[in-house]
This record gives sequence, structure tokens and C-alpha cells, in this order.
Amino acid sequence: MDADQEDRIRQRAHQLWEEQGRPEGMHDQHWEQARSEMGGGGSDDTPPSPRLQEDPPEGDRDTIESELARRQYDDLENNKDQG
Repeated sequence: MDADQEDRIRQRAHQLWEEQGRPEGMHDQHWEQARSEMGGGGSDDTPPSPRLQEDPPEGDRDTIESELARRQYDDLENNKDQG
């Protein structure tokens, strides 16, 4: 997947997230829906990037950072439970 296509998918996934009231834990579903709408799909495509590759709009920065922090915490908790 080229960088332009990934950027368009990321923007559409963000738009879906906002349209649905910014629900938590729906990143993968929004990414898949956006990728499907853009004509992507299939297991050969690159999975969603877990990190931001460019700065988000100023108003979204705090929301995105808190979501990333929550995911990191969840990952740590899951690893602690498994180990």
C-alpha cells in the first residue's frame, strides 16, 4: 500500500470515528471500513499503523494522545495477565 493510499484511509477512518461519536476501541473496525471503501482489502495489505505518521489537527491531538495512552495501558495489562 502506498503512502498516499494509507493517508486517505487514515483520514477516512478518522472521519468515521468522529461521525460515530468518537467511540473507544473501534480503531480496527474504522480502518477496515475505510480500507474497504477505498477499494483496498485483502490480507496482503498493510495493517493499520499503530503510530501517527504526521501531526493530527490541533483539536484532535489530546484525544488521539489519550487514546494511544489507553491502548498502551491495555496492552500492558493484557501482557501482565498472560505472564
